[in-house]
Amino acid sequence: MFGFVTRYRDKRRLQEALRDYPEYAPPFRGKAKLKRAQAEANFEFFMSQRSKRLECLGRFLLGFAVSLELTPEGLPLLDAWLLRYGGYLIPPGGDAIDALERYDPPWTSAFAGMNIVHDVSVFAGEYIIRHNPNARWGLFVGDGIRGARDMMGYYHPCLFRIHPHHRGYSDTYPLYIADEIFMCCEGSRRRLEGRWLPCSRPEDFFRQWGDDNEFVRRVSYWADPDAEPPTPYSQLVLRE
Repeated sequence: MFGFVTRYRDKRRLQEALRDYPEYAPPFRGKAKLKRAQAEANFEFFMSQRSKRLECLGRFLLGFAVSLELTPEGLPLLDAWLLRYGGYLIPPGGDAIDALERYDPPWTSAFAGMNIVHDVSVFAGEYIIRHNPNARWGLFVGDGIRGARDMMGYYHPCLFRIHPHHRGYSDTYPLYIADEIFMCCEGSRRRLEGRWLPCSRPEDFFRQWGDDNEFVRRVSYWADPDAEPPTPYSQLVLRE
């Protein structure tokens, strides 16, 4: 009973705080129909808006007593906030992923929370770049094979060369950080809805989004230039 009341109040509080939050609106919407020049214009817009978006996010989070800091000490508070409120940022249904990928529906009204998802991803990216000298922002234009348009992150800002000594994060397959934060909020929503079970494998390198401290765990890993490659899941299974 009390949990329901708390969740109701949290949702209302978040909705009220989002009313005046500025919309992130790149000059061109869509993905499948975008031309390369349009995607590059969107990327230039993204790069020019980073500081402004972080300022907006910082002011927003202060209303929840969370200080936005590009330091290791600042990550746990944001982690806890995402677990508590992140599930209310994304409306249910398939339109949410379209909003992330195509900026359509626009990030207003029921989709206003997508602005926070985006801005948290900007923060995570800037944090990673500050602590990992290899990392940089770039526009993902595919890997030179057919079907690239169907790949997550295509024509979107991504993080390149996080760990150039790993196979997983190269200039061919960068980290689509906005999708990671989207999935973080999805994990929070599943947890709020009772459709989530805590990870029962403490030895797993990455656990599922929705676990306590998973935001801290992943961002800290990506920000560590000397991090070891994650242990493949198949090897963990063989150990049992």
